[in-house]
Amino acid sequence: MPVYKATNVKKKINNNLKRDSGFTLIELVVVTVIIAIMGTLIAVRAGVFVFWREEGFLRRLTETITFLHYQATVDRLYYQINFNPKVRNYTVVALKPIKDTSATITSGGKLTQELAELQSPALGVSYNASPPPDFPSLAEPVLFPEGLKLIALHLPNLSLNTEDLKDTDVVSIIFSPQGIVDGSIIEFVNAQGAPINLVVNPFTGLSKIYRKEVDFAKLIEFSADENINSE
Repeated sequence: MPVYKATNVKKKINNNLKRDSGFTLIELVVVTVIIAIMGTLIAVRAGVFVFWREEGFLRRLTETITFLHYQATVDRLYYQINFNPKVRNYTVVALKPIKDTSATITSGGKLTQELAELQSPALGVSYNASPPPDFPSLAEPVLFPEGLKLIALHLPNLSLNTEDLKDTDVVSIIFSPQGIVDGSIIEFVNAQGAPINLVVNPFTGLSKIYRKEVDFAKLIEFSADENINSE
């Protein structure tokens, strides 16, 4: 029967305890790599989610603008999108126009005034606002996605930058029964600081998205937006 020395048994026990008391270097590396991969996947998925949430919002906004351009001519009503920079949302209302002759252009001839009113449906008009008669759900506020900020809005007779919007409760785009929209440029910036510019054609009601800086001075004069190359 073999005889073991106490010292040898003690060494074996100590070795086994050391082996079971912690992780090896390879195990630590493997765990670190797995954690890094999982973190990367979570970050990528979060980024994708934010991107598609922004895309969904922009698509909904552009489709709403096109729809209101069409619906205004069908209903023979004025429609209006109200942007509220302070609470970061927009709503839609129907308008019953009341002519305000004190706000019309006094210089120039009749044709000058008619052309000015044609280019800007809001000119010389006051109105009562109410929910859209056939689509009351459009009056419900639509929130901007988290991280997306309205930084400027340019209209034919009004241009508001970031500082102006801080003191502005509501800024509006109007759609007339004659099929004319307030030609406008809506400037956003996303969570990454990248510009997103939404350009509204005053005659077709169609919107185009530019993910870069654009020369709004040319666009607001209703130049053909096809001359501007988007990336």
